[in-house]
Amino acid sequence: MNIKEDIEKGIECFYPVYEDGDRTRVIFKDGSDEIIDSNARRYLKSLAHFYDIDLKALTSHTAEKLGQRYSNPLVIGGEVWVPFYARRPVVSGDVCTGYFALRYIEGLSRVENDLFLRTSSGRYLQIYHRCTTANKRLNNARLLEREMYSQREFEIFRILEREGLYLYKAVK
Repeated sequence: MNIKEDIEKGIECFYPVYEDGDRTRVIFKDGSDEIIDSNARRYLKSLAHFYDIDLKALTSHTAEKLGQRYSNPLVIGGEVWVPFYARRPVVSGDVCTGYFALRYIEGLSRVENDLFLRTSSGRYLQIYHRCTTANKRLNNARLLEREMYSQREFEIFRILEREGLYLYKAVK
């Protein structure tokens, strides 16, 4: 597993699969995918480690912000990662949660009693949630994204100010 190469390719999502054991499928923004001989939790930790993020601190901070203890979206590397159950466990303790980059999620589709997540690469991936739960997770992720961008804009203005570059509104 080379997380740097995966990031350079553009990770659209990653989720656990049962293929010759408990592994992780990573889908990239160009539509290609790769099976990694590691579970999804370890892959998430590697992604956070690459960006020098303390995953426990991030999780508790996000939980405090959203007022929800579990299954919160995470902001890692400028992406908002939305957690969805991507499989049903065969053995107790198996990881079922996959993470999907918010900007690559096109929407949700219902086919009979099944719910599918539509990605920008054209894939339909089944998720194991009720529609209301999936929409709540997407809305929480959008809240974090909105806050992230407003903070980023604030930081950019502070940097410009420090460098002596000011933005003035033309007055006539």
